[in-house]
Amino acid sequence: FCREFSEFLAACAGGEDDGSAAPILPPGVESASSSMDRGRPAATAAARPEPLPPSSARAPGAACLDLPSFVIFACLDPGGEGVVPVSVVRSFAMRCLGFPLQAATQAAATCDLSGGGVVAYKDFRKYTEHLDGQRLAHRSREELRALLNLREHTRAVLEIASQPEGTSRCAGAASLVADALKRRGRQLETPVNASGLEELFVDLRLPVQAAAPLAEWYGVMVEAARGNTGEKIATVVSALCQREHQKPTYKSLLEMLRRARALLLSHVDCLYGACVSAGVDLATLLEPVLRLPSPTVSGEELAAALQAADVELAAQGVAEALLALDPHATDQLFAPELVRGFQAYRARFGNLLDKLSKRLGKS
Repeated sequence: FCREFSEFLAACAGGEDDGSAAPILPPGVESASSSMDRGRPAATAAARPEPLPPSSARAPGAACLDLPSFVIFACLDPGGEGVVPVSVVRSFAMRCLGFPLQAATQAAATCDLSGGGVVAYKDFRKYTEHLDGQRLAHRSREELRALLNLREHTRAVLEIASQPEGTSRCAGAASLVADALKRRGRQLETPVNASGLEELFVDLRLPVQAAAPLAEWYGVMVEAARGNTGEKIATVVSALCQREHQKPTYKSLLEMLRRARALLLSHVDCLYGACVSAGVDLATLLEPVLRLPSPTVSGEELAAALQAADVELAAQGVAEALLALDPHATDQLFAPELVRGFQAYRARFGNLLDKLSKRLGKS
């Protein structure tokens, strides 16, 4: 079990980048040069992942990596911009992972593949999963099962923020949370603590096991982001946490969970990108499923359908879709949601993909 889980995380982390500049492509679509270059030695020191210090592999601080990478990044990116300054990653490595300054600086440089001074979620995720793989070597079978359960519970908690921001349903969800807090003598602007979040999750019938880690590490990572003195992000974080010495509130936590869910859903882009590259329309592929009274498809069924349609997608691509679209681990994906996501992906990147295809055809 430990070996299989380690291999899964290593597969999700993907190959190492060579640190060179690359064309901007839609998520999930890989350039020919990048696929050829995978596995080559790193050209620069910044492309070599900084290992987790041996003293930190079991240190309390490294436990923040028990949370999924999309939650960690959402905590560090209060503006929801999809990138964070390198200095924030350095602060995170020092405050949360226990890295000394030199190692933290190297870790931040590793994540900044473009050299632009900012770190994108995709690169941050690759790096944290690299570190997570090291930590797994120190875990027992029982600890690994507990870790899997915690991450599953955390994904399930994101359902509290499943409605698009600015919609009436989103406002209704916020009202639901506000009402639950009010019954306990709290408000959305009340600072978050573990016991209060546990009671909120109990009232909303969400997995209470995720409450304590979320409450603890959300506060620590907000402090890590705020420690980025002089950067724009410090102002954004401070604006979110004005009360009681700028401690994070239930309102800011809810906003963080919305950002985390958006990042999680972006994991499905590798599946959508593979379909676009193969010229496969998911609506057509899943048409028999969409006609069923209960239009769901298992991960195995989806993988078989994609393979039959000559869609080149590694096994982790379907696993990523399951993680993103199946928070309760039922091994059932709602086909209409898959199709809607694919259509949105095509709408965002269709023109760019057509231009790339034409250029490749001329070369």
